[in-house]
Amino acid sequence: DAPVGQFNIGNVLNDLALPREAVEYYTRAVSLDPSFVDAHFGKASTLYAVKDFEAACTAYRNVLALRPDHCEAAYGLAMGLAELGQHEEAASWFRRAIALDPGKRDAYLALGNLLSMRVDHQDPSGLDEAIDCYRKVLVMKPDDAKSRARLGNMLLVQGKIDETLSEYRLALEYTPDLIDAHSCYLMSMQYHPAPQLSELYEESVKWYRKFAAPVPKITGHRNGREPERRLRIGYVSADFKRHPVGFHLMPVLQHHDAERFEVYCYSNEVRTDFYTDRMQSYVDNWRTIDGLDDEVVQNMIVDDKIDILVDLAGHTSGNRLLLFARRPAPVQVSWLGYFFSTGLAEIDYIIMDETAVLPGEERWFAEKVVRLPDTRFCYEPVPYAPEVAPLPAERNRYITFGSFNNLAKVTPQVVRLWARVLREIPDARLLIKSPAFHGAAAREHFQSLFAKEGIVPERLILRGQSEHIAMLGEYGDMDIALDPFPFNGGITTCEALWMGVPVLTLTGNRPIARQTTAFLRAVGMPEFIARSEDEYCELARRWAERIEALVEIRQQLRRKMRDSLLCDGKRFTANLESAYRQMWRAWCES
Repeated sequence: DAPVGQFNIGNVLNDLALPREAVEYYTRAVSLDPSFVDAHFGKASTLYAVKDFEAACTAYRNVLALRPDHCEAAYGLAMGLAELGQHEEAASWFRRAIALDPGKRDAYLALGNLLSMRVDHQDPSGLDEAIDCYRKVLVMKPDDAKSRARLGNMLLVQGKIDETLSEYRLALEYTPDLIDAHSCYLMSMQYHPAPQLSELYEESVKWYRKFAAPVPKITGHRNGREPERRLRIGYVSADFKRHPVGFHLMPVLQHHDAERFEVYCYSNEVRTDFYTDRMQSYVDNWRTIDGLDDEVVQNMIVDDKIDILVDLAGHTSGNRLLLFARRPAPVQVSWLGYFFSTGLAEIDYIIMDETAVLPGEERWFAEKVVRLPDTRFCYEPVPYAPEVAPLPAERNRYITFGSFNNLAKVTPQVVRLWARVLREIPDARLLIKSPAFHGAAAREHFQSLFAKEGIVPERLILRGQSEHIAMLGEYGDMDIALDPFPFNGGITTCEALWMGVPVLTLTGNRPIARQTTAFLRAVGMPEFIARSEDEYCELARRWAERIEALVEIRQQLRRKMRDSLLCDGKRFTANLESAYRQMWRAWCES
């Protein structure tokens, strides 16, 4: 009956992999001696191991009530709370564990992961602290490749593209088989102005050869080779929600010809919103594939007899490229979510437009390039968008340029050009909005970048994240949007135009660097397209002097956009369906 004896039996049972019996003996020990800290901790750790997180947290709290300086109990409680989704309290206990033991690498790593997950889910408040945690981890263990990759993810949010790429490279040097890190590296290369199409393509093929080429392939598809029959189209994405992919996909799902096409959506995400609900109402079949392995989903697609399978992700987050590498459908297509070659030999086509891929550039794609006649995007504005506000320059007596783009797009090269615009228009202001500006590090970083170019902080308006409807309303504080480069705006360009704000773009040397050019051509605004940095500055200066013209553009732009090719969902979907039909006919004849 001695508590130490009960405790020792619990330890032995744990060693014998009998955790439930161990908990019983730890419980006996603490009932005999409620102040027996080790027994409380043994019970807590064992309960955590069997995933009884609520009971584990209670036991950890009992330890801390007796020993407030028990670092391992603080860490264990934090881990349990994180599993229960109580992230705020979990973060505070991770910080407590670190305070008790500043060398506890696991606590820094866990706190960094918790905060970075919240950043990924659009809570930017912990961005700076997450970066600091990962840096601490890497001081203690420089070859921790996963932490390097996660640090790269967070630095990208801050707009530090050179540091981002450096961390990804190091991560892949330490652990070459980090498939997600390699995809992130491919994605991040698009933000940097240096890589040429050949380099981007070669890195994509390198990813393919390492990860996708060895995947087992399906051959001999049994789909009926009838060129004009009703086709089954499958869309695969993690972004069937309020997301740029969702915004551009919605009109296509709405306008598909139900007599000629049966639509399936394979969602790699369990979280949903009102956009998801609306998409589900437009399609014939909905499958949730999040958490299912590729072979299971492959069999699902084969059983569904999908004729054309469309990847909407490429190398972006939540992709299922290894599923496509198995070739579950006879015709496979890349469209919408990515803007360059996936590198996969098993993806037959990539949907682009005449602006995105110029003649002769097809050789830098593993897929066959199919150009839609107008644009590769269609835009449907959100129903809650506010009315267009009056031109702010009329009340301010100065021009406000702006950008609501991802900060990763605002590279030092972009800063230099935007600073040049501000120098040439001395009374102008620049409004930049980003979730990263909730933290001091990103604000200070960008203020220092502009200061090196002679722009004082008072000329910068740096705003953090807000609700989508509020963000759209903030276009009322902007006269002219400045498009970043080489990674142009996508949904941000469309939203700026819808809110009456013209977008000044610099057309570039790759598809993503011509995205806004395609939008402006579709809307009929070629006068805002620059072909050099000098012309970009000249157009900015010229339009800043034309207040009356800007007022007229603002008054007419929403109607002009509504009537444009960019917002013609029926026409766009018919063009897309025509492309699908041609792909299918080619397979039937092959």
